[in-house]
Amino acid sequence: MAFEKGQSGNPAGRPSGRAAFVDRATKYLEGHTVEELMALVNDRDRFAKLSVYDGIVLRSVAAALTKGGVATDRLLDRIIGKTPIAIETKQVDSYAALVAAAGEMERKERIINDVDATHSSVEKPGFFC
Repeated sequence: MAFEKGQSGNPAGRPSGRAAFVDRATKYLEGHTVEELMALVNDRDRFAKLSVYDGIVLRSVAAALTKGGVATDRLLDRIIGKTPIAIETKQVDSYAALVAAAGEMERKERIINDVDATHSSVEKPGFFC
């Protein structure tokens, strides 16, 4: 069967009853604490009762929450949407000003890394197979 130009490859679309990743992730995040999500992921009996798709979503959410940093940011960007940010630019008129700006960026990066390190105190999910 050849594909026709301009015709969808999946005319029926997504099967009904399957909520999008964002909808299911939001359901877990709004209805549970981080500790409750970790307990659900680590409890074989309760986790086995979930659908395969819910299991994938729940493990993704749990992994992003325990890793912190970029993983958490990306998860929240998908759920909430990216926050528009204003970028202030300055004319750098000397090498010394450029070095000072780079030092400020490095200082902010260290602060972010310190915050990310605090996320490591949360119990990591025990992904079983």
